Order: sequence, then C-alpha cells, then structure tokens
Amino acid sequence: MDVGYKIKTKRLLKGYTQHYMAESLGISQKTYSNLENSRTKVSLSTLEQIASILEIDFFDLLPDNISISHNEFKDQSAGYVVNNLPEKLIEQYEERIKEKEKIIALLEKKIKLLQTTKNKSEIK
Repeated sequence: MDVGYKIKTKRLLKGYTQHYMAESLGISQKTYSNLENSRTKVSLSTLEQIASILEIDFFDLLPDNISISHNEFKDQSAGYVVNNLPEKLIEQYEERIKEKEKIIALLEKKIKLLQTTKNKSEIK
C-alpha cells in the first residue's frame, strides 16, 4: 500500500475530515487531499505530524516496500534513514563491506608487524 492510501484509511478510522487534518497540519485542504491521493510526496517530518495527529505509530504509514531505521544523526530526515534500495543491491553492498573489513583487519596486522620489526631494529 502507498502512503496516501494508508493515511486516508487511518484518518477515516479515526473519523477525522480532510479539513480537520489540513488545519491541524497548517496546510490547505487541497494540499492535504493531494497527499492522500499520492499526487504530492510526503516528507518524513509531515508524516510524523500526521501520525501524531492520528495517534498511531509513524511506521504504520510507511509504504510496504521501504525499510527504515533510526539514525543518531539529526537532519532533514528527522532522525530516520529511508532505504528503498532493492534487497539484492543491499546484499551486494553488505558483502563488499565485509570484504573491505577483512582487508582493513589484514592491513592493521601488517602495520603492527612492521611497527614491531621497526622497534626491534631500533633496540639493536
């Protein structure tokens, strides 16, 4: 389900009108209608406001094909990272990261070995 449909469904369950929602958000009723009809994209901060007004969890409004995780860095995404990359691409990135971590660990061992060798040669 898309975001607009989820917003509309939750709003109707609460018995709220589009006018009430728009007024609560500080936007026009037409703009709000465009959100529900998916003619306008919804920012994460607006989505959080809508969830608050509807007294529901923010995550209940997200599209089914998007995963999201909390981000400790506060920015325009309101502390959340949206991920709508294909699962296969994510797996490929994760595999590359693991490979890079192995290379880093190997290089760290080599650095320690070189430092140890250097220290031994300085002692002699």
